[in-house]
Amino acid sequence: MYLEEKTAAQIIDMNPFPEKGFIDEDVAKRQFNVVLKGFNHLNQPGNNFLYIADEVGLGKTYIAIGIASLFRYFSSNPGNYIDTIIVPKQNLQHKWLKEIKNFITSNYCQRDNRVRSIIDKPVALLNHESILERLAPFKNE
Repeated sequence: MYLEEKTAAQIIDMNPFPEKGFIDEDVAKRQFNVVLKGFNHLNQPGNNFLYIADEVGLGKTYIAIGIASLFRYFSSNPGNYIDTIIVPKQNLQHKWLKEIKNFITSNYCQRDNRVRSIIDKPVALLNHESILERLAPFKNE
């Protein structure tokens, strides 16, 4: 599957409030293009990883969340689709939780119970305890 820009723009918006000037339009367009290219790259056979590197503050977190959101959206079985984001430092863990909530609320355009529920909440945002519970079966491996 190759995702076209027009279709991707109906699913995610990297600058949902341009009139407020939260993010520069050129930066938002660049982020969107990286999300689209990253999704299309990872969606090709044999491509199973992607490095996202940039200067601090240019949107790597939102790019990663955007790509994961597209994969969840296009999953043939979204109820069983699991994204794993490993963030080693606790301060970054809190940042990621906050950014995922913000992205799902503001940047994900669909209300489809795949990524964002009909009550505008992320459908699969886990807290620390639920993550440990899901990892428990692998503890002795």
